[in-house]
Amino acid sequence: MAESEQTVLGIDVGGTKIFIGRITRNGCSSECKRYPMDRSTQDTALNSIWQAVDSYIADTQHLPRPVMAGLGLVGKVDSERGIWVGAINIPIRHSVEIAREFQERYDIKAVLANDVHAATIAEMRLGAGQQWNNFVYINVGTGIAAGIVNNRQLLLGSNFAAGEIGHMIVGSEEVLCKCGQTGCLEMLASGGDMIKHVKEITQAYPSSTLQPYIQSGELLVKHIFQAAQSGDALSEDMTKQAVKSLGQAIINVSVMLDTEGIILGGGLFQNEWFYEQLLKYVQGHSGLFAKSVRNLQLSALDPNNVGLLGAGCVAWRKYDSTVRSLNL
Repeated sequence: MAESEQTVLGIDVGGTKIFIGRITRNGCSSECKRYPMDRSTQDTALNSIWQAVDSYIADTQHLPRPVMAGLGLVGKVDSERGIWVGAINIPIRHSVEIAREFQERYDIKAVLANDVHAATIAEMRLGAGQQWNNFVYINVGTGIAAGIVNNRQLLLGSNFAAGEIGHMIVGSEEVLCKCGQTGCLEMLASGGDMIKHVKEITQAYPSSTLQPYIQSGELLVKHIFQAAQSGDALSEDMTKQAVKSLGQAIINVSVMLDTEGIILGGGLFQNEWFYEQLLKYVQGHSGLFAKSVRNLQLSALDPNNVGLLGAGCVAWRKYDSTVRSLNL
């Protein structure tokens, strides 16, 4: 097969859906399909993955065989050994040798990565991270996490948890996180927890313009931001808390790591107004040592596609390194 015809499988495993597609070396995606995820138990989640891949391969068997597969997974991932160590949002309580089982099922070599780490590799290969040797990618959506790049190498951590800044303590609020701590960034600034918190305190704001969305069960983060811009007190309080918590975390990351730049991605940053509020906070509160906040910028990669693209980039990185080692 000519190099120009080669593709890898990108498999983005999320809490609500599984997104699979073919990715070329230069980051073009095709034949993308979404499948349901049942995260009731570990077994149902794993069955959802295998059923999705079974269906995808059956539907695309007329296409050239992919040279490798990359899977982006939530939680802790041992990329070297191909093991999904554990996760909270998808109940992976016992480690699973996903890469080995994938190859046994489909005769395609597979490599794994944490989903935000995968997106970080996409930034390094195709996005804003191309310009820097040292940077941090922060993803803010349903949850919050980061990828840390030092000298063009992704830091994984001794327990595969490097970059889990969603569990950085930035507040004194007695909001219990699933991880067991209180005051976690994710509980104060993620999209999922902003919505949850609004629903919990809504009775204290009976005249809030969010009430119709809450009562209909259709509340989205964009509704909170829109209402905040119109002066809704509940929405303003939620947004200020998110901006302050996230801003503090970004400044802390900048001081601690002294990177060249910080890239912001994820669904919350599709709202330009929210990004502007965050930028004002960071610029107004960063001191002498928070140099990298001067190079704070939004990701140019599509947040709806970056997980899939990242999984593909993980596969290409592994495939290219394997080919190079064979040619030595």
